[in-house]
Amino acid sequence: MLAWLVSAKLATTDLDEGPPTFLASPDAEGATAFAGITGSGPDRLLRSVVVDPAHRGSGVGRPLVAAIEAFAVQHGAERLWLLTDSASGFFGSIGYERRDRVDAPEIVRTSSQFKGLCSSSAVLMCKTLR
Repeated sequence: MLAWLVSAKLATTDLDEGPPTFLASPDAEGATAFAGITGSGPDRLLRSVVVDPAHRGSGVGRPLVAAIEAFAVQHGAERLWLLTDSASGFFGSIGYERRDRVDAPEIVRTSSQFKGLCSSSAVLMCKTLR
């Protein structure tokens, strides 16, 4: 998973903050995608979604994000937040809405991703889960 995050140019230096919970999307040959969340309480940070390049465009991302959303709800989350430089179209298509960075809850504002690991131009998005 770490190699996938690196190859997708996603942050890895903050993996010890939390630590995140990752779910994998397996197929007969092994994992094809990973998604991670961090935090506790009603607001959580969708930390990373990365799909093996050989499986991009295959539709594996949608059910994986749905699974991590269900996991978050089972563990008390009401909203998932994320920052993205390149996937706002994908997340918008599955119900995430753009938000102004000033609207970010503390769990997001205090994360390394928000404070600098993601570019200041990264889009903040949120989805209400329940």
